[in-house]
Amino acid sequence: RLYVDGEPFFPYGCWGCIESVASMKRHHFNCVFSGMGGTADLLEQAAEHDFMVITYPHAPNWGEGHEQHVMAVRDHPNLLAWNIGDDLNAKDVEKVRHAYDYIREHDPYHRPIMLDVIQGWEEYTWFDEMFCAYTYPLVKKPTLLDYQQFIRDRHEIVGRDKFLWTWAQAHVQIWYTQKYLNPEVNWCPSPYPDGENLRMVVYSALAAGCRGILYFPAPYFTEEYHGTDRYAEAALIGCELEVIGPWLAEGTVGEELQTSDPTLHAYPVEFPGGTLILLMCIKDDTQYHVDDAVVRDASLDLGRALKPNERIYELSLVSGALDVTAGARTDSDATVRVPQFAMTDLWLITDDDDLALSADRKLAELRPDAARFAAQAAGAKMKKLTPVAQALEQARPATPAARCAGGSIMTGRYSMGTNTCG
Repeated sequence: RLYVDGEPFFPYGCWGCIESVASMKRHHFNCVFSGMGGTADLLEQAAEHDFMVITYPHAPNWGEGHEQHVMAVRDHPNLLAWNIGDDLNAKDVEKVRHAYDYIREHDPYHRPIMLDVIQGWEEYTWFDEMFCAYTYPLVKKPTLLDYQQFIRDRHEIVGRDKFLWTWAQAHVQIWYTQKYLNPEVNWCPSPYPDGENLRMVVYSALAAGCRGILYFPAPYFTEEYHGTDRYAEAALIGCELEVIGPWLAEGTVGEELQTSDPTLHAYPVEFPGGTLILLMCIKDDTQYHVDDAVVRDASLDLGRALKPNERIYELSLVSGALDVTAGARTDSDATVRVPQFAMTDLWLITDDDDLALSADRKLAELRPDAARFAAQAAGAKMKKLTPVAQALEQARPATPAARCAGGSIMTGRYSMGTNTCG
């Protein structure tokens, strides 16, 4: 578990600063990941905005400069953690041990140490702090269920008792750039992924048990990289995490619940105040075609009957903590109805009235920000889709084969096809 000033803390940030610390704070992030060179400036900004910084003294390149950096920033109150490795493998393990030992000896506040491993996970079972397992489902192209299983499997190797966080993909996949833009380039801006794709990736990571999310990388949240809707959607997710983040930080994800619909997936998170249920609609290609991620009429088995005083609340930035107990109940004590939702939904089951009331108040407090970010996301999505619609109209009479498959132009799949059709 991770605590800051005694309170449960769910890290939600990005590799690199998006515009400024002030901007990230307004978008409901709470931390930023920085290379050593930018840490001092970010720590000064962070002190003004109740923000946290993760610094990056990279263990495989460890030297005198890394030791000087540790000594220079170790006393700053806005330093959250040390990340000592990215994309580590078995050959790095001794250097990682050296960096770990140095920081443990010289950090008087015993801040957590972070790392991520891409090969040789078995060599890092000794590491017992903030461990990362990651892959990019918009690059590697598994289903979101495969993505979840990948993270769980790596967590199993190093130990399920370890703190788990992940990098969430925000960048364009190279195969898409090469196929649809220019086969000669290795990297360039593209309108894809959209904000909704980020939502599906993040919630899948939460369902896999991650207690921290860092996006990679910052430039893809900027307008230059068609990232306005990504930034706005990330802010909406940040609003939700301000409510559920402390529960995730102290909770444990249980076995997936049984449902009546194979595309409805429900993950219970047991925490001291009750049970949070993460609901997702996942089909084979949902990470690309998010418009397909709709549940219309289904039920789920809670695996147990509700206790006498327990209530079911649907958590929404629009309607608050809405008591759906009566409407959700069925003839079975353990089975409840699921109202229609798109992509993701959140339920709270608790007998603590104060907890539900507190969540309702927090959601109401966040509602004006959520409305603004939703409007920004929709406007940015329209900006992407309008040229596609125009290109389709121009192409349709002459070249029917150039049409994009499926549905209305106001769908996630059309944004994927932007460069194909336009």
